[in-house]
Parts: sequence; structure tokens; C-alpha cells
Amino acid sequence: MKLKISIISLICLIAVVAGIVAHNARSDALNDEKNAGEQVVSFFRKDYQPLLEEVREEALGSKLILEVKGRKNRKFVHGALVQEVELIRVVKGKINTKDYHQKMYVVGDVWVESRNNAGMGFTNYIKNGDNYILFANKVYEDYENKCSVIDMNRDMIGFNRLNVSENKSYVCKKGKKHTKYKNVRDSEFFCNDEKTLKKILEFKQGIIDTLHDYLEPGSFYE
Repeated sequence: MKLKISIISLICLIAVVAGIVAHNARSDALNDEKNAGEQVVSFFRKDYQPLLEEVREEALGSKLILEVKGRKNRKFVHGALVQEVELIRVVKGKINTKDYHQKMYVVGDVWVESRNNAGMGFTNYIKNGDNYILFANKVYEDYENKCSVIDMNRDMIGFNRLNVSENKSYVCKKGKKHTKYKNVRDSEFFCNDEKTLKKILEFKQGIIDTLHDYLEPGSFYE
């Protein structure tokens, strides 16, 4: 029996599970790029470093690992972010490649906690044109909207998407535990000290090294 789960239904489910209460007016505000810069995001802090090994195990143990290319289309629906991507390849797991649609969306990797705070998993949005590896649970088919939906691995505390086109991260000194998104807009990861960023980059490189042979040639940074 084929699954017929629409994007909106799946996002509503995520919203309920995450305890998110949102209104259309707030969603419209979040879709505004200027307002997004004022959203507060949290840093992956120094005392979180021991969690990286656990995240690595969870990432590589994901049921589905995909390489995708980011597309510009993204918006918030009921407080949850929906991003369009193009499937490059399946690195681990299986999806029904005969039925999946060219138009594909990612849900469950980012959600908004309140009007002014964004839970982003310590990692930036998927950038248009860049390749990423995604750690997911499964791909749903939304036949009504003629698209596929990637349901991300939400058991991970963060880092369930990694940019394999570039390695662009920096330390943000503003704020102790969090900062406004405009201060980290161009950084892949959100952290506030050099040693923590180094550990995160080592974590990322370790994942890439493990999956190296399965990624698109030239898509990963050297």
C-alpha cells in the first residue's frame, strides 16, 4: 500500500510532536528575510563537545543517508521549515526510485521554537546550489502535490545535514549562549569558541571520510 502523506500533514505532525504553536501571521513574518536575521539561534557550546561522538554514531546509523543539492525554494509552514532539494544519490538505504518525484522537499531538520527564537540544530539552512548529505528516516510520497518528502532523523541533537560543497564556518564572539541569526548568516555551524569549532570540523571531516567513496566526485571539499 503506497503512503499518501501530504507535506502539510507531515509538518503538522512534527509541530505537534515538537510542541510548536504557530499562526499564519507568524509564519509570514518568518518567511521575511529581514525578520529572519533577528531570530535568535543557539550555539553548540564547549560543554557539548562530548556529544559529538554520539551524534556521529546516530548519523552513520541513520536508516537513510542521501546526497542532495539545495534549491532556493524554502518557507515556514506552521512554524516548521520546508526546503526544496534535488536528489543526487542514495548513499545508504533504499527509496522507491521509480515513484519518487523530481520535486523533493526536506522537513524535520529545522523548526521554529517561538516568534523570536529558531531551533536550527546548530547548523545553517541548506544553501541553494550546494551539495549536502542528509541523515534521514525515510522518503514519503506526496501524490496529491506531486512531490516527495524527506523525513529527517530527528533523533539527532543536531548536525543532521552537512554541506559537502564547501567548508565555511567561523566563531561568533557575540553573545554567551546564543546570538541573532544575522551574526552567523554565512557560517555553516554555530559556535562561540575556536576549540569547539575545531571539534565540529573534525566531526564533519570524519563523516565525509567515511562516506567519501559514495559522494558525487568533486562535491566534497578537499
